[in-house]
This record gives sequence, structure tokens and C-alpha cells, in this order.
Amino acid sequence: MNGFMISFNNAVNLAGLLLSVFGLFYVLRGARVDRHLDRFFILASADLLLFGAATACRQMLSGVSGHSVRTLLLAACYLEFLSSFLLVYIASRYLLFVAKLHRSSLRYMLLGILILHVLLLTFSQFTGLFYTVEAGNVYKRGPGYLLCYVPTAAGILLDVGVLLFYRERLRRREYLAFWAFLSIPAVSILLQILIPGISFGVLASLIALFCLFLMIVSDRKEQFYRHAQENASLKIDILLAQIQPHFLFNALSTIRSLSYSDPELTRKGLDKLSDYLRHNMDSLTEDRPILFREERKHVESYLELQRLRFGEDLRVEFDLECESFFLPTLTLQPIVENAIRYGVRKNERGSGAVIIRSRDFPDRVELSVTDDGPGFVPDSIPGDSERSHVGLKNVRERLQRISGGELRVDSVIGKGTTVTMILPKNA
Repeated sequence: MNGFMISFNNAVNLAGLLLSVFGLFYVLRGARVDRHLDRFFILASADLLLFGAATACRQMLSGVSGHSVRTLLLAACYLEFLSSFLLVYIASRYLLFVAKLHRSSLRYMLLGILILHVLLLTFSQFTGLFYTVEAGNVYKRGPGYLLCYVPTAAGILLDVGVLLFYRERLRRREYLAFWAFLSIPAVSILLQILIPGISFGVLASLIALFCLFLMIVSDRKEQFYRHAQENASLKIDILLAQIQPHFLFNALSTIRSLSYSDPELTRKGLDKLSDYLRHNMDSLTEDRPILFREERKHVESYLELQRLRFGEDLRVEFDLECESFFLPTLTLQPIVENAIRYGVRKNERGSGAVIIRSRDFPDRVELSVTDDGPGFVPDSIPGDSERSHVGLKNVRERLQRISGGELRVDSVIGKGTTVTMILPKNA
């Protein structure tokens, strides 16, 4: 029986090492479908590689005499127990991200569980709580062995709570994949307690990660290729929405009227209109985020054209804490246009102000556009049904797809509206 267990464990560990290397190679060399998913599988595969290597080292060294071997055996035990929980921690962090809870207090709870596990494991290294290395360098479970599963169980319970209470935030395949991922380690813990000697942890981690990999990657690839097919038509829709016939008509009419009285201002207006149209055309071939300074130039060209028409009735202020950040092209200008069209122009005074702000945070940049117009109910964005209106839904989709950002709309009737783009710095 011992010979069978040794052979079985060696086979499992070897398979784990090979699949971990394959997983890392696949993610690093494959197509970048989702950077957050790529990061998760890189970390999970690396952790599984460490888990399998530490387990194999512990099994090979157990029973081998020598003082240096004892030191290596203790180190292998520490890494094995640490990496077994790290896989749950990495998956939990990814689940919080997918459920849009990565900024909630749950991440601190998860971090607290990790710290607890590290403290208990370090304590065990010197006291033999989880494991001991007896005479002859023989590995043996410690009197508090079951305690090593408490942090893992706590992490799994936290994930179960997220899946139960925030199910609507996950796609169907993501939901099923995480249930499979959590169920398999839970069963392996019971088997590991009841049947010592067999590496159920490595085997369960392999199967769980493989299931998660297949289900989520297939779902992400399906989304990726569907978005790629939609992208061309979406670009055309955005461009048509951006270059509105009534805007061009008003701009040209204003420039034409100026040509009789102010040739210099007329030339300036034509230059700004040219810059505006050029940026719109260039955006058709631009999928990557651009520097804010470039988008600001486009917005300023648009504002100059609007000032030719509205004069002092339109006031625009820039309150910029930072400018060296990236955002998808054609995202700021539509929001500014909405602020003028549904804020300033709808104001009872016939005039108004628009404030463009940027705020720098450790993990993100927030770029907002505020108007002092009549406001509206955010659940019913005005003008979304009109062909000529640049819908915030398109801006939100581009923001999410290209930069992994979010769009927030805050409006108060009679006071005005603020539309905020939240741009992660690690995008």
C-alpha cells in the first residue's frame, strides 16, 4: 500500500508540475483575452507549481537522515501549507473583482484571513502545531493539524457568500465555474483528513483550476470574438453619433456668418472644425487608450466651436489635479457635449457652466464633467432614444472594454449633473 501511495503521489505531483508549466506558457504566450483573467491564471499556475514542488520535496525528503535535510523538509512543509491556502486566496480575489467587490470591505476580510494563516503557520513551524519532523526526519501531522484548514474554510465560506448574495453580477459560466472550484477543494479537505498519505490537495487543486480555466476562458473568448465582430459597426455608430448633422450645420452656419464681419475668427473656426473632424476620423482606427492631453485637445476644439455660437453664455472650467493618464478615445467629448446640450442649453437662464475635473487616487484616476443645468433622474438618461444623442451607454461600453473602467452618473433635479469616469491605473 505504501508503494502504491508513493507512486500515486509522485504521478499526481508530476502532473501538477507539468500542467502548471503548461498553464503559465499558455497564458503568457496566448492571446490576451482579459488581462485580469490572465493575471489570475498566471498567479494561480505559479502557486500550483510551488504547491506541487513543495509537496514532492516533502515526500522525497521524509525519512532521509541529515541535519540539512531536516531544514529543507521544514521549509518544504511551510511552503506546502502556505501555497495550499494561497490558491484559495488568489481565486477569492479574482471572484471579488468579477463581482465588482474588489473595493469593498470583503477584501480586507480576505487579507485578514491570509494574515491569520501566515501567523498560525509560522507559529507551527517552531511548535509543531500543524506538523512535526520527528527523529530520522519523518514527517508527521501535529496535534493541531485540523486548525490549518480553518483559514481555508473561512476563505471558501466567504466565496460562498459572494456567490449566493451577488449572483446577478456574474455570468452563468463564471457562476458555475466558481462553484466547481470551491466544491472540489472542500471535498479534498475531508478526504485529506480521513485518508492521510495521499496528496488530495494537489490533485484537487489541479482539477479545480482546470475546470475554472476551461469554463471562464471559453466564456471570455466567446465575449472577445463577439466584441471583435461588433467593434467595426460600433465604431461607425459612434462616429455617426459624434458627427451629428445638426452640429455640423450649426457650426458651419456660425462660421459662415462670421465670415462677413471677422475673417480672422472665421479662419480660427475652420481650423477648430478641421481638428475636430480629424480626431473623429482617427478614432476609427484607434482601439488603445490615449493620453488625456490628446483627448483634451479634441474637447477644446469642440468647445471653441460651441463658444463661437454661444459666446459668454457658455462657461467652461478645467480643474485638473493630473493629466498624465490614459482613457479611451472619444469618451470625454461626448460627456461634455451632453453637459452642454442637456445642462447648459436646458437651463432656464439660457446660460451655464461646465467644470471638467480630474482627481488622482492611489489605484485610479477619476475624471468628471459637471454642469449646473436642470438635472434629471439618473435611471432615465435624457435623449438616449434619439439618434442624434451620444448615449452614455456607448461611452460606458468603450470605457469598460478598453480600459476596464466604470461610468457613474449623479444628478439632482434643479442642481445639475456630474458624470464621472473611473479609470484604473493598472489598466
